[in-house]
Amino acid sequence: MTRSLNPFNALYLTESVRSVEIPLLFSPVLVPFVSELYQPGNVVIRGMQGTGKSMLLALLETGVRQAFWEAEQEGATTDGIPRCDPIPVENRRFVGAAINLSTSRATKLNEIVASKHDRDENIRLTQAYFGDYLNCWVLKDLLSSLELLITKAPAERRREVGVTDDPELLSDALRIMADDAPCCFLQDHVDAVSARRALEKRMRAYLSLLSNPRKSLSEEIDETRSLLGEPLTVAANALRASGVIASDVHVFVTIDQFETLLRQSQDDRDDQKHRRFVNLVFDLLASRNPAVSYRVGTRPNAVMKLSDAARDYAEVDLDEILQRTESGRKKFWPFQRVAHDAFRRRIAAIETPYRDTIVSSANAIRDVFGASPSNHDRGNDCASRKPERVVKLEDTWDEAVCEVLESMALEDPVSAKLAEAWIRQRTARGEDLSAGNWATAEHRPWETHQKRWWKKERLPQASLQVASSNAQRLVYYGEEDILSLSGENILAFICICRSIWECDARFRTEHSGDNDTTQFPFEPKQQAQGIWEASEFWHRKIPQSADGDTLQRLVDVIGQRLNQQLISDRAMSYPGANGFSLAVDDLCGDPEIKRLLDDATAECLLLQRAHTPKTKSRGRSIKWYPHPILAPFYGLTVPRTKEPLYVSVATLRQWLVTGSVLAADESASNKHESEAKSSKLNPKDDQGTESAPRPSEHSTSDRQKTFRFSEDHDD
Repeated sequence: MTRSLNPFNALYLTESVRSVEIPLLFSPVLVPFVSELYQPGNVVIRGMQGTGKSMLLALLETGVRQAFWEAEQEGATTDGIPRCDPIPVENRRFVGAAINLSTSRATKLNEIVASKHDRDENIRLTQAYFGDYLNCWVLKDLLSSLELLITKAPAERRREVGVTDDPELLSDALRIMADDAPCCFLQDHVDAVSARRALEKRMRAYLSLLSNPRKSLSEEIDETRSLLGEPLTVAANALRASGVIASDVHVFVTIDQFETLLRQSQDDRDDQKHRRFVNLVFDLLASRNPAVSYRVGTRPNAVMKLSDAARDYAEVDLDEILQRTESGRKKFWPFQRVAHDAFRRRIAAIETPYRDTIVSSANAIRDVFGASPSNHDRGNDCASRKPERVVKLEDTWDEAVCEVLESMALEDPVSAKLAEAWIRQRTARGEDLSAGNWATAEHRPWETHQKRWWKKERLPQASLQVASSNAQRLVYYGEEDILSLSGENILAFICICRSIWECDARFRTEHSGDNDTTQFPFEPKQQAQGIWEASEFWHRKIPQSADGDTLQRLVDVIGQRLNQQLISDRAMSYPGANGFSLAVDDLCGDPEIKRLLDDATAECLLLQRAHTPKTKSRGRSIKWYPHPILAPFYGLTVPRTKEPLYVSVATLRQWLVTGSVLAADESASNKHESEAKSSKLNPKDDQGTESAPRPSEHSTSDRQKTFRFSEDHDD
């Protein structure tokens, strides 16, 4: 890692930092939560971009383990804690090999045309190519791992892992492997170096078909291909039989970025074109081979279509592990612990005068960024001195009421917005209000203890409306804001920290010419600018993802719609409209919409959560929110404690058609509109959203009784 005043320059540890420095920066906080990864048996680990999935899988790689062992030998520490192997001692008896389906170019094999005239034959052959290529890659990586263990690992570590120190035994294992049909192509290759070269040559033969379609594979390769996983089973058994590894040592094979296969199967019109590769991996897991345990790394919402998933693999969901409870009462939840640990480790990796002070702090993030403003203060800081910009008065309101609101707008704009919302909710119900009973602060109903939740849930929306009325952006800074905007995603957290550091350094250079006198906590203005730039950066990088242009339009449409809803809802009857909810039955009827939402979630653009609707007739539901790091960019509130916007799939589809995300399809639109009308969903208002959570727009007593939570409910 390049020494820099900004300790957060390298966003992606597994891509930007050499493996020998991983012990310095890796946070072991999540290891106890993912213990299945380091135990025998197949495991599928899910997590959106930036949750640390690849880093946790990297602990299975011998090169990374070797880096930890060397750091421990050197006595290296972070915050006084030795940089030792984070995997528990009782789980260290394994050897690992891995393939990244994206960087290995394995998915490119689908572009090979093995048979021009017979479609089924072409599918069969390219499946065989993919399986053989993956076998060769993993087998080569396994041999490299064993060579590293045998020749460079400390003796006590070899004993701990259960690996021999005799390189001749590896040659014995290769001879045993070559005598078995799935590995017969290794005959005449009696040492690891020769075997690895043979495997590399075999893989190059497949890749050459991509650059030169007229070429053909040799007869030897055609005759010696095996099913996916078969050579790995033979290798694992041979390693144990020869004594290279002890009989109780496990062989872990990692298949990372599995979502690339799923995404391609969705993108291609011929659903068999890429699905054929997906099915091979499914079959591999379903075989439940005791000789080899597989780890599959994938993004969320990847559908694993196995006959008996509970028996075929264990599942680790990083998004669920990192989630904070919606009540917000879960103190120091896993993500917060990861963020604090990663923050200190990043600071510890650079040479600066403030390093030791921050690293030894009990709350380093608070020391560096300070406390965040309250929602009340956040809104008032953006207010204008012109009352007409803060509150909108209606001609039908009592003159005394209007005078009180104008006076409040000058003294406390956010309180004035809450008062306006309270009045609008009451007048919508036909109540005749006067200012006599709430002209003074102690008599204002929304300020009472009974209405404390009504006020708390609307403060973020009130602040947003105050800022919008004055053409200002809400400012975010401090520990609480930074953690909230990170959205349980360590990459987003690092991105925010990096931008704040850059803004502060830029400000100091421009104003004093001194870039080495960092003072903490950072100034709120520099933090606010850094957070805004991080939000812009997150938005700018959307096109870099798969199908990025479409996803950018999708998130833009959703963000703009939700911003419009929050700003225009002056009665604040819908303070949770920074997200939206769809009924599962409704969503399943539109695979195209579902796929777009799944892809946006996987790329960390939307957060997906299970949703229990307030009406049983709606059935099982799911809610989505733009990722919090995008909240400053789109002008959205951050808390997710109230009911989201209830919409139908037909309405969402219409949004996306209007926003040029989807092409207009009259038949599809009519179909979904008809389904929505005939379903048991609640009636829709003039916006096309379901009206359940909006009591102020309806006058019937039954609806007011059913949906009173919008005003009084402590969600």
